[in-house]
Amino acid sequence: MPDSWNYSQRPERASAQGGPPLTTFILCLICVLVTFARSFPDPALGSIWYSLGHTFEPDLYGMWSGKYYDLVLPVFAHSNLLHSSLGFMHLLFNMWWLVKLGGAIERTTGPHVLLAVCVVSAAASSAVEMLFGGVPGIGMSGVVYALLGMMWAAKGRYAAWDALATPDTLWLFVRWGIFCIVITYIPFLNTPIANFAHFGGLLFGIAMGYVFFAVRRRPVWIAVLALFAVLVVMAVTWIPWNPYWQIWHSGGAG
Repeated sequence: MPDSWNYSQRPERASAQGGPPLTTFILCLICVLVTFARSFPDPALGSIWYSLGHTFEPDLYGMWSGKYYDLVLPVFAHSNLLHSSLGFMHLLFNMWWLVKLGGAIERTTGPHVLLAVCVVSAAASSAVEMLFGGVPGIGMSGVVYALLGMMWAAKGRYAAWDALATPDTLWLFVRWGIFCIVITYIPFLNTPIANFAHFGGLLFGIAMGYVFFAVRRRPVWIAVLALFAVLVVMAVTWIPWNPYWQIWHSGGAG
């Protein structure tokens, strides 16, 4: 329990609990449409469908050339449902928890907070994956881990968050992360996974929770967020150990 926050000062918003979390549903819908467009790019469905599936593909060279939003867009794409044996599991896990966690955050803090958290979490988790994994990942996993981390850090701030950010849920996410690490190295599954994004997102979410929702050792967690900001800047500007960055920097990228 955070030790320097008087929760009675900011009670839950009663008005925010009435309607459905529309913003959360829209985010899920975008993920589903983009993933299906990537998986079934039938030209007969039209150029808009084809463009939808490819607009959200990771574009390293474009990002390093100034399209910084490409650090965030790939979180809406998920594993190709035809080429990956675990594609549906990837999509279902992320959408299930985006609805549960994102919906709770939207109801208690509003859609604008949810959107801001999703955007910065996407950038932070994607940057960690690029810096330590070599390429940006795809999928909402890093964001979902960040949502749980933020709610875990702020336990006691909202009753709805307490009900979801339980030890059982945390251990489920840890076990899922370990499972993903294991299957990444099983060749016949053909399932590369952005494992660094998972745990990077979790740490980033915890830092956000302690800085903005349940103030505890704030200077330490502000320093953690500052470190993530540095990592994001590095990811889009300077990764000299990355072979793709070396190609781009030398002018070899097409």
